Amino acid sequence: MAKLTLLRTAVAIRTGLPNRGPSLKRQLPTLHPEPARWYSRPVLHSVQEESRLQLQKLRTQEIWFRKKLRAAFKRFPEALEGPAIYGRHHVYYEEGGSIYRMSQLDGEPEAEEVLCVDRWGAGGSVQRVRLSPGERLLAATVKSPGCEEASCVIVSLGRPPQILHTEPKVFSFEWATDNLLFYTSQETLQCRQVHRILLSAEGPESSVVYEEDDPAFFVEVSRSRDKQVLTINCSSKRSSEVRLIQCGSPLRPPTLLRPRRPGLLYHVEHSGGQLYILANTAPGNEYQLLRTALEGPGVGAEWEPVFSPARGDTLIDMEVLERHCVMALRGGGQRLHLDIIPLDDPSGTSSVKLPAWACALEPAPTTLTHSRAFPFVLSSPVRPPALFLFSPATRRLSLKEDGEGAPGADYSTTRVWAESKDGTLVPVTVFHRGPLDGLAGAPLLLHVYGAYGLDLGMTFRPEKRMLLDEGWTLAYCHV
Repeated sequence: MAKLTLLRTAVAIRTGLPNRGPSLKRQLPTLHPEPARWYSRPVLHSVQEESRLQLQKLRTQEIWFRKKLRAAFKRFPEALEGPAIYGRHHVYYEEGGSIYRMSQLDGEPEAEEVLCVDRWGAGGSVQRVRLSPGERLLAATVKSPGCEEASCVIVSLGRPPQILHTEPKVFSFEWATDNLLFYTSQETLQCRQVHRILLSAEGPESSVVYEEDDPAFFVEVSRSRDKQVLTINCSSKRSSEVRLIQCGSPLRPPTLLRPRRPGLLYHVEHSGGQLYILANTAPGNEYQLLRTALEGPGVGAEWEPVFSPARGDTLIDMEVLERHCVMALRGGGQRLHLDIIPLDDPSGTSSVKLPAWACALEPAPTTLTHSRAFPFVLSSPVRPPALFLFSPATRRLSLKEDGEGAPGADYSTTRVWAESKDGTLVPVTVFHRGPLDGLAGAPLLLHVYGAYGLDLGMTFRPEKRMLLDEGWTLAYCHV
């Protein structure tokens, strides 16, 4: 529906359809008391003929636009694909409603189907996929058309793969070991219970690990980057709290890090026996990085400040490596950069600017993630994803794989400030061809947001690139 709305809007702008109200007024004579003179046959005939011609023109342009859209998505097929997941021996990916795997060892690997989503109804979709630590099992949530809740399907990755168990109404889930899965159950769009399911020769055994009493809180399960700690995250609009489960002893009761209190929001990562906490405890309730020991008496009692981003920077992502923490941030003018914090000496923090065209940053597939480097993907609404690797030790940023169809030299990304009626300056990102001062006659598609504190989606979209190729200008207002 959104693409159809964009299609019709773009066609109307491109064809330059007149405002029918004033045009009809110019064609019709002044109204008189005699209705017969106003409803004359020649006038009605001309109005109907003009409407028919304009409708035909609109339909022709719509057909042209649909062909262009199909060609754009065919040119950039990766835009329709989900991210690949890398295990020890295989790479897993979704295509055509099914999950496949290919060996990373064979010279010419053949794809093998792991899970077909069609058994949950035509049009079903995969929501999340997680591999167990030893790549023995795969868990995936599958949502049927018209259903709010997803089912978690657990597949044995033998030859051939076999479905072992299906758990209904699952939202988030993570593996602690090869046979122990933690997950949250979903009821009426709320997640308030955490379960664990133990898979053994006797069959699956499920038990409740945690239950939230406050309906204002939403519960999720996540896993640290080093895969050593699971976290149970309880969050509301005004506060949060985190419970820890160590994957080395997953049957122990979860450990509460710090009780919730109004206004406190925090998230937890783990590396080298230390918990790294991102919390809004800096002046002005801004976020800062803190740490505390995972083991020992009074776990989480004292949080040691490590680093605070510069005022005006917005945090996008954080990765805790073996010796460094890398923060991806967006400056006041929407330009992306990295802050690199040495964990043993945070005073040596440095900053690295990312390419000017970059508008979105996403973590790279897990096969490329190792403890001493930060792999990530950069893209923009008109530029396909490109894989970068940053080494904190050498401060080197390298392009590992560029996306096919990168825009040429005549394509530009310009960041400007627009003044609102009350004098507030609003940052605007503009994608265009040719010089900025020569765009007066180019059609413009403007994106504006500002509700709920959410950012605009600035990842690559083939339909946006198609508009740019056709001479359009795209502008994004970051209110």
